[in-house]
Amino acid sequence: MITALTVLSFFTFIGLGLPDGLLGVAWPSMRAQFGQPLGAITFLLGSASLGSFLAGVNSGRVIRAVGLARTLLLAAAAMALGLAAAAVAPIWWITWPAFLLTGIGAGLIDAGFNSYAAHHFSATAMNWMHASYGIGATAGPPMVTLSLLHTHSWRPAYAAAALFLALVFVALLRARRVFTAEGAKRAERGNVTARTRSAADAGGAETRAGSGGARPGASPGRRGALVWGGVLLFFLYTGVEVSAGQLSYTLLTEGRGVDAVSAGFWVGAFWFSLTAGRVLLGPVSQRLGSRVVLRVAFIVTVTATVVLALGLHSLADGIALALLGLGVAPIFPLLVLLTPGRVGAARAHDVIGYQMAAATAGSVVLAGGGSILAGRIGIQAVAPFILLLALLAAALYTGLTVMQRSVVHSQ
Repeated sequence: MITALTVLSFFTFIGLGLPDGLLGVAWPSMRAQFGQPLGAITFLLGSASLGSFLAGVNSGRVIRAVGLARTLLLAAAAMALGLAAAAVAPIWWITWPAFLLTGIGAGLIDAGFNSYAAHHFSATAMNWMHASYGIGATAGPPMVTLSLLHTHSWRPAYAAAALFLALVFVALLRARRVFTAEGAKRAERGNVTARTRSAADAGGAETRAGSGGARPGASPGRRGALVWGGVLLFFLYTGVEVSAGQLSYTLLTEGRGVDAVSAGFWVGAFWFSLTAGRVLLGPVSQRLGSRVVLRVAFIVTVTATVVLALGLHSLADGIALALLGLGVAPIFPLLVLLTPGRVGAARAHDVIGYQMAAATAGSVVLAGGGSILAGRIGIQAVAPFILLLALLAAALYTGLTVMQRSVVHSQ
């Protein structure tokens, strides 16, 4: 059931994706204006990642202290202020705290809305919410391009993104009562059919674990393994997604002799498949069940990375990238959706925050590590590196699924 709240989450996640789409196109003009070298983008990326990581780790504490509604309001305000500060920054060093503030807001939105959605959204709504992030990231480059064409400056694009987040803040302010206990119960009743189907898919595990019933009987070691194994899974998965998105263009052009236009097309196909896959696979997940779709998604992901690692032909490489985008599309949102069933509803706010922080760390550490590896031993190492991450993620997901089933069956 798609409600006004789910639509609000879509617009919020569009705003979440905007900053990630802006920087890549804005950076050449930005660094020229501030007189910075090419590598100085690391300071901005590091500031945003640090803010997002800290927000994710502490999101559970913040939500318990001020409530989910205020947390999301603070997050939207932080993103709007950070983007506005970047838009008007007169000197280079002011952009660092601006990006840090934007990252903090993004981390709180990511963890806060994912936590709420995991308890109250259907598989369709969860996938569409994450597809909205892709829409925002896709909208970023043309926003900067238009800004440069009409004003010869990157700043209006950041100002427009700040305005969009300000509008999100206003919408969240008007909807804040929905996040109260009474509003949550109404949302729960509205989605009861969808959640029942998801629970049935898990063989009853989500229903029992979501209320905390499956967790108390498990040993502390197993409970810890389910929690931290899930956190590690987000670390590995994000490494696959970001490494494929950021390093595959260089792999195709410099490593395999593919022309720039074709390589750009296939990398674009990866991101298009990821976004479109989340839109299309949302209803499929609703009908077939989240766990069925996840199993198929991991199989497709590993198969695509095997083909990419083999380097059979440029066309095969391109198709593998498009298939990889489709494979990874539902993994992140469905893993979030199943988190309360794995760790219990009482711990879900904290654990989802840890998972968002791990995703941020994975995007920096693993994608950055793949880049360093390529520089040390050659760009051809990128494809086997992505394959290794995909295999580890698939194996870990399988192990966690088996462990969760054994815990539920022991009750």
